[in-house]
Amino acid sequence: MKNKIILSLSALLMLVGMTSCDDDEKMSCNLSGEWHGYFGSYYVTNDRHGDEHVFYADETYMRFTPDYPFATHGYGVEVDYYDRGPYEYKYFSFDWRVEDERLILRYPHDRDMNVVIDDYRMNTNRFSGYIGEDDFCLHRVDCEYDWNSYDCDYGCCRRSYWDW
Repeated sequence: MKNKIILSLSALLMLVGMTSCDDDEKMSCNLSGEWHGYFGSYYVTNDRHGDEHVFYADETYMRFTPDYPFATHGYGVEVDYYDRGPYEYKYFSFDWRVEDERLILRYPHDRDMNVVIDDYRMNTNRFSGYIGEDDFCLHRVDCEYDWNSYDCDYGCCRRSYWDW
């Protein structure tokens, strides 16, 4: 009897462990591709008087590319567009992985941007949730965004008419 209980518990633990792996692969498959929407991105800058200003992105494009088919990790590019502020856009490369149903984004040029997303909802066309207390909502992009201008780890386009 005792052996049957131990065997049943072992089978249950293996099933739970395998389910988690399958969930990670499913999330990775859904995540792969291009997304557009609001990701909660922002930057902080000082004006010429030393006053600090925060500018939030009005829209974000993201591309998630797996390292190989069905991989739970890969690389990506993020472009944030701003209607206000000294920058028209900023772009970043990142590495991503799905682990225990959490999405982990690592930005090699700025570790302060690294994020773990574990409060989310996702299907094949919509990815939304929270990063800390801030919400985000991205939608799958059907046509390919032109990523040719974003070929390094970090870059930005400064507005010529911004006076500080």
